[in-house]
Amino acid sequence: MEFRLGYRSEYFDINIMILDVKNYFSNVLLITLIHLVLTFWALQLVVQPENISLMWLPDGFLLGVLVFLPLRLWVPLALSVATGVFLLEIAITDRPAEMVILFISANLLEAIGGAYLFLRLCGGQDGFQSYKHLVNFLLLCVVLLPSISAIIGASTVVGFGFYHDLWEVYRTWLSSAGLG
Repeated sequence: MEFRLGYRSEYFDINIMILDVKNYFSNVLLITLIHLVLTFWALQLVVQPENISLMWLPDGFLLGVLVFLPLRLWVPLALSVATGVFLLEIAITDRPAEMVILFISANLLEAIGGAYLFLRLCGGQDGFQSYKHLVNFLLLCVVLLPSISAIIGASTVVGFGFYHDLWEVYRTWLSSAGLG
């Protein structure tokens, strides 16, 4: 069974085979590796003093991949990504381990929650079939989940004493999630 990630319209067809669902372990490792490359790149865009990246692409990537993966791969993938990101951030940032865990939790909530809500309330893999699906996506996946993630992230930054202005960190995190 092949897994294809693609887009089709009356004008063009993009269909890229990226995974063979028979080999779960290699799928999880491949997605985790791509996620880690995106995380490393995003960590190069961290601004001070808020200690937040200006653009966070890994969440959008993970959300997009999860939409096309079978649910049975979501937990192993989340654990693999969380472990990899934790080790990467501990190795290259000065953030405490507890702070990294809270950041990872906020980001996984956004990606996994977004994928789940997209599949259940926004038309699923077939895309937006109505304005209702589009509005659901905008409200839930573009506004609500990133806002919750930003609250967790901003509270973490302020709670660990990296910055004092919760609202400023919240806006930075939210715009980072929006750009990614």
